[in-house]
Amino acid sequence: MPDFRSINPISYIEAGKQAAQHRTILGKANFYDLLMRAVELLKSHPAIRERIARRYSRLLIDEFQDTDPLQAEMAFLLTATNPAERDWRKCRP
Repeated sequence: MPDFRSINPISYIEAGKQAAQHRTILGKANFYDLLMRAVELLKSHPAIRERIARRYSRLLIDEFQDTDPLQAEMAFLLTATNPAERDWRKCRP
């Protein structure tokens, strides 16, 4: 059985980055890639957030305790009173 304590955690991060680059080259994306792209879109384009806010007055999240941090960030960005706010920790629904 391998001793995982001897593995450098940075190697996992680097492996993840390389895998993401490989998916990009192949024109593929996994669910997490799509979430990251959506969050970046919401952060960098307040007009899109405003349009979504005009179209949808409520956001229902079932089982919020099961959301990952990226999904929670997206929820805060979508419900923020100030669409120009880029820091999800400052967003107030």
